Amino acid sequence: DMTWGSCLSLGNAVASLGAVAYGRKLGLIESAPMPGEESLAEQGGSRTVGLLGRQVSTSSTPQGELRGVDARGNTVNPSTVHAHLVNKFGASFGHVYATFVRTARLA
Repeated sequence: DMTWGSCLSLGNAVASLGAVAYGRKLGLIESAPMPGEESLAEQGGSRTVGLLGRQVSTSSTPQGELRGVDARGNTVNPSTVHAHLVNKFGASFGHVYATFVRTARLA
């Protein structure tokens, strides 16, 4: 099982890759690969995982938890993602979190 932190980090990383792909489609971002799009495995680092049709580069914490790497090549901090979700969903965050958990159990 993945930790909540791993899920937040990987989800943000795949969203970052999707945003870059859309920006390229619109011609807003040049087509040269960004650092996070080059697999860390190819760079001699960690591995990639398939998520929502994309290969997401990952790194690991000292405790062995997976973290996603965004399109800029930065490891995504799950605390930052969590704070963003709490800010956006406000008082509804508890309900949103429960829905995330139920959905994950169905997978």
